[in-house]
Amino acid sequence: ARNIHIDGDYAYIVSLSTGFKIINIANPAEPKVVYYSGSNDIINDLAIKDNYLYIARNHAVQIVDITSLEIINTFSFQENVLGIGIHGDYAYLGISNTGLQVLDISNPGEPVAGQLCAINEKPVRVTISENFAYLSCGEGDVHVVDISDPLNPDIFYTYNTPGDVMDTQVKGGYLYIADGYSGLQFRHIFSRDTHMVAGSFNRSCSPLAICVQGNYAYMTNIWDGLIVLDISDPESPVQVFQIPSQQAIPWIEICGNYLFTL
Repeated sequence: ARNIHIDGDYAYIVSLSTGFKIINIANPAEPKVVYYSGSNDIINDLAIKDNYLYIARNHAVQIVDITSLEIINTFSFQENVLGIGIHGDYAYLGISNTGLQVLDISNPGEPVAGQLCAINEKPVRVTISENFAYLSCGEGDVHVVDISDPLNPDIFYTYNTPGDVMDTQVKGGYLYIADGYSGLQFRHIFSRDTHMVAGSFNRSCSPLAICVQGNYAYMTNIWDGLIVLDISDPESPVQVFQIPSQQAIPWIEICGNYLFTL
C-alpha cells in the first residue's frame, strides 16, 4: 500500500519501499523530511483526526500522538488491517478476509471495537463519503456500506466491475472507480436499488489512484504517468493534459493549488 495524507503544513507518506515519512510542505517548492521510520517499517494505510495518526499495520492499528510521535495505543486483530477511514468518532477498518470493522475512537487512548460488517475479501482501500464507506476490494468489487448507524453497519450495495478495483472517490453523486485494466469507471448513484454506469475512460491504461476536484479528475496509472480528465460531462470524459512518467505513480493527493504524488 502507498498513501499520502496532508494535514496543514505536513504530508504523511506511507510506502512499502521507503517506509513512513513526515514531510514539511510549508514551502511546496522545497519540501523537507522531518521524520523517517525506515523502509523496514511496513504500514498499509493511515488516517488523521485531530492530533492523532491512526496507522494500519499488519494485524494492528496504532494510535500515535502527532506532536510527540508517541504511540498511545495499539489495537490488535487476527487478520491484516489493509485500509482505514475516519468519520466522526469512528474509524472504519478494512480487514483482510474479514470485512469492515468499526472502532470507536472518541477516546483515542482507549479505542473500543464495535460492530463488524462481514465481507470475505481484501478491502485494500476504505473511502468515506457522508454516511457511506466504499471498500475497494481488488478483484472486481466495490462494497458500499451504510454507516449512518455506526453500531450497525450494513452492506448497501455491491458494484461488480470488470477490472481490479484499486481506488475510489465520490463526488457530486458519482462514484469514480480506478478499475485496473478496465480503466476509470463512472457510476451514477441514485438509491439503494438504482445505480447506473455513467461513463468510462480506458486508453490502454491501468489506473492506480483517482482524485477529483471541481470538473477535473486526476488519474495516475501504470503506463502513462498522470492523466487529467475534464469530467464536466461524466458520460463523456475528455483528456486535457498528461504528464508522462517512466515509473508507475501509485498515489495522488491535492491540497489547495498543489498536486502531490508518490
